[in-house]
Amino acid sequence: MTLKSLQRELEAPPRLGGAHANTSLTLRIATFYNDSTMKNRFHIAFADHPILLNMGLGADRIWFSKDAAIAVPSNLAYLALVNRSEQLGAPVMVAHPPAQMTRVSQRSLPVVPDKAELTAISRLAPAQKVPAQVLKYTPNDLKLNVSCPADGWLLVTDRWAVGWRAKVNGMPADVFGGNLIFRAVRVRGGENTIHFYYRQHLYFAMILVSWCTLAAVFAISRLKPSRPDTQSSSDPVLFCE
Repeated sequence: MTLKSLQRELEAPPRLGGAHANTSLTLRIATFYNDSTMKNRFHIAFADHPILLNMGLGADRIWFSKDAAIAVPSNLAYLALVNRSEQLGAPVMVAHPPAQMTRVSQRSLPVVPDKAELTAISRLAPAQKVPAQVLKYTPNDLKLNVSCPADGWLLVTDRWAVGWRAKVNGMPADVFGGNLIFRAVRVRGGENTIHFYYRQHLYFAMILVSWCTLAAVFAISRLKPSRPDTQSSSDPVLFCE
């Protein structure tokens, strides 16, 4: 499935099942509720907040910020993000290191951000939308050209997952969590080519095992069982003197 634009709807159209009912249907549209690459306890909270939800809807949903606060993903960080976005009437950008994002779904994990992180979020300037030229957009690949006004951060409002990798202008780049559920990378001022690609763990190993198993089954089926070269008890026995 290849998408030709970044246009995203909140949910699938009624003719395709409506809200939360499109789990067995491949859609040629991007939907907010269809991004379920991993569990994320903040996903529903975003849908209930109009400023944050609008980050991920429509055709222009690539965001740039010169500065981003780096914070652990936590309830307090989410509240600080909400409060600052409401003060400005526009979303701000918070980035989360990949190692911390792997634990974002663990509700029982007591994560307390540093007070300096919360202070940094409270002082953020609003993020801004930047136009993007889509070069490739499939479930496992997103490649686009973006012109950034300065060095800073680019936030792509597609879901973060541990298997995502990125190249910025051909060079490997860390894929940070962005605003608790999205993906963010560092960019330079000017033209940037961003390529996100999803690495499926053990995918090629599983293909190799499958083909080897198939080859083994085929080879065994072609082998003829060897018959021992023994005389039957009914054959005459000759004695020679």
